[in-house]
Amino acid sequence: MILRTFVFRVKRKKRRAVVGFMRREALKLLRRIPACRAAFFCRNPSTSPLAPARGKLRAGPKRKGEYMWVTVWRNQRAVRAAQKRKDWQRIVRIEEGEYFAGRPKAQHFEVLLTK
Repeated sequence: MILRTFVFRVKRKKRRAVVGFMRREALKLLRRIPACRAAFFCRNPSTSPLAPARGKLRAGPKRKGEYMWVTVWRNQRAVRAAQKRKDWQRIVRIEEGEYFAGRPKAQHFEVLLTK
């Protein structure tokens, strides 16, 4: 099993729009791919309106507008196959052109233990 993390920052003016896009487009796509076992779209809590005014979760300049996709895949081959899909490539092009501020970072981890 492979856990894929994809961390990126979003342009300030696009932060609200990116959540809607991810719900309507990206999550919908991942639901159509049987090899994707789970998907989570996350926001750095220090950039959230619910973050404490005082405390340790303060956002530094590099943390503002930071989001992360966490997906769980059957295996590495399934991730590569999904990335070749035309609908996957279309969504990535939209994300890169419309929302990203800076270069996103993707990492794959092999799951060794589970609950």
